[in-house]
Amino acid sequence: MRLLIDAESRRIRDARISTIVAERGEITLATGEAVETRSVTDTGTTEATVSSSFESPEPGALSIGLKDRIARFVRRWLGASNLEDGHFDALDSLLAKAAGEKSAYEELFAEAGARETRLADQLLALNERIDELELVAASEAQDALDLRRERDWLRTSMTSEQRAALAIVPDESAWAGPESVRELVARLTPGDEEHAAFARVQFTGNDAGPLSVDERDPIGRYASALWLYVRVLHDYAEAKAGGWSGNMHMYLTNDDGPMGTRCPRDRHASTESDSVLQNKGWRQERIFTIPDSTGTLVPKEMFAHFKPTHRDTFAPRMHYFDDTDRSGKVFIGYIGPHLTNTRTN
Repeated sequence: MRLLIDAESRRIRDARISTIVAERGEITLATGEAVETRSVTDTGTTEATVSSSFESPEPGALSIGLKDRIARFVRRWLGASNLEDGHFDALDSLLAKAAGEKSAYEELFAEAGARETRLADQLLALNERIDELELVAASEAQDALDLRRERDWLRTSMTSEQRAALAIVPDESAWAGPESVRELVARLTPGDEEHAAFARVQFTGNDAGPLSVDERDPIGRYASALWLYVRVLHDYAEAKAGGWSGNMHMYLTNDDGPMGTRCPRDRHASTESDSVLQNKGWRQERIFTIPDSTGTLVPKEMFAHFKPTHRDTFAPRMHYFDDTDRSGKVFIGYIGPHLTNTRTN
């Protein structure tokens, strides 16, 4: 369809330019001096239609060098090998046509520029509206996360033996969400921005995935959701360090389990689908590294993951390896666009 539309646009444009050039050519001939009109044929030869008023110069009036230059000029633009007085009329017609075409193209470009300006203004207005809606959505998403945390805390505190000790809601400022996934990654890697969560949760992947998520979501909605999962992993690892012996699935599904932050159960997958597990290439995509006891990075299959959204094939994922039984930590090997499966392009 695009090719057909472009072809039709070229046809209409060429027809319009031909009309404009023809009209301006007629005006030029009507107001100019009497000249011989010659048309240049497709083969480059000239065909006289009216007798010429051009007279040959007196012998010796033109130098041989100038004649040669004129002959080359005629040969270049008309393709004629021998110089004839009618060629000057043909050259005049050719230049008039070129000038007319230039003027016509300038008018068309001006019209296209005006259309582009109108469309740019419309696009700007739409983008501003989208930004407003995304800010509203981000605010609502943050409110939902806060309410979910409060619900989880209340639910857990009501079923624990420490109700009295938890009468005061703990300060959550230390767990304020990051503005971007890159900031989240910085919190989970050694350095100046290291967060307290690093004691239990460490990121061992590369920056390519987080960068692509931030490019898709510049206002940080994915970052907020992924940070919730980091807190879930942290509190789960803390429970394991405190003597609890379950796994992540049990932690999320058992309301009477240890205290800690939880997320909706459908946002977590303990493993991948059979189609992924049976595909060697897709399995290989889900192998990432973690440090062993000596600090050497070793490969591990990371099929368990969190999923902030199901809305599109980009749908970011956070793949992790539960190493709490050995090191007491959970290692996040990948944050980025959905890895290959039957639904991705």
